[in-house]
Amino acid sequence: MERTGPTARSADASEHHPQRPYLVPAVNRAIDVLDVLSKGRVLTLSELAAELRIPKTTLFHIMNTLRHRGMVERDPETDRYRAGYRLIHLGSALINNLDVRNVARPIMEALTASVGETTHLGVLDPTDLQVIYVEKIDSPGPIRLATWVGRKNPCYSTAVGKALLMGMPADQLERYLESVELRGYTVNTIQDRDLLREEIARCRSRGYSIDNEEHEPGVRCVGAPVFDRNDEVVAALSIAGPATRITTERLSELGAAVRGAAGRISREMGASEGPPGIPSA
Repeated sequence: MERTGPTARSADASEHHPQRPYLVPAVNRAIDVLDVLSKGRVLTLSELAAELRIPKTTLFHIMNTLRHRGMVERDPETDRYRAGYRLIHLGSALINNLDVRNVARPIMEALTASVGETTHLGVLDPTDLQVIYVEKIDSPGPIRLATWVGRKNPCYSTAVGKALLMGMPADQLERYLESVELRGYTVNTIQDRDLLREEIARCRSRGYSIDNEEHEPGVRCVGAPVFDRNDEVVAALSIAGPATRITTERLSELGAAVRGAAGRISREMGASEGPPGIPSA
């Protein structure tokens, strides 16, 4: 049977232009909404419409649909929208299904018990090239870090992010360096591309990365990459804590500890020795 109407036109267009897939505008806009609200923001319909440049009438129908499916919630008193429990559930289900997380957790628990500091596991979000935390084991100490599973941070200013960068192939790292906007978070944040290249080279040489109060004042971290059976970086592990506890004198000790733990996770993931240029644990 011959196809007619929009479906036929869409199919014909995709046959002639396979590099330009047909995107459903309403779905695209709904994903934009979820991207904004998933960052923990709470906004009115007008604020969302202005930020996403979506007509309010169109956005109203999108938000009603998302509310009906439990993806967003509206506070009737303030008329503001936030991420719904179903969106959180879907994100948690995805994180729970990550093999590297399941492999890493017992090793992270042992590492935290050994060094007395918080450990994080992060993966690279390919959509914005930031690191997203997929697991966290809190320090048993009285001072804890305000981080959580699902939080995103830049790669260049965090130890877990630098560990992902040091595990990248040279061409992928260079693409990252050329495209990233180096924003300053503290007086120690690296904001020069050449200096960042040198920093990643030092990280690779020593086998672990350092965040010397570069993302948050008073917080130091060390990190190391995790590799899979193809010896490709799939995650990174970090030890983080107050600079009063993670002193510069402890960096070498903690660097060796995080490198060893990351190496154990990598071996359980089927990795051999990791890429050339990074000392194996």
